[in-house]
Amino acid sequence: MAKIVFVIDRVSLTGVPLAQLRLADFLESEGNSVGFLILSSIHDAPVEIISRFEPFILAKLETTRAIGAVIPLMRVLKRLKPDVVVSAEDHVNVVCALVRFITSSRWKLRAYRDWE
Repeated sequence: MAKIVFVIDRVSLTGVPLAQLRLADFLESEGNSVGFLILSSIHDAPVEIISRFEPFILAKLETTRAIGAVIPLMRVLKRLKPDVVVSAEDHVNVVCALVRFITSSRWKLRAYRDWE
């Protein structure tokens, strides 16, 4: 099956992170390899939220700005070699698209916009 990586800015049990967590649960139940790359720090997130994401976390990039995640994200995605990268927040979409362009990667990018 497919190796799918979700790129999110923060962990939360609301909004985009919750929707992606639910999608990750479903895709994993279908036999896919699923993981999350988290751009910002998760130290301020409640333990119950972190524990819900923990089984899926592949890397915590600990960046303070999305643009600061470009080089670390390039390194991690090169190592992971995913089939699909999923993002759903505008600033994360831009970073993922930039990384894909710079690295000429073959992974597919599925970027969702707020109004879709």
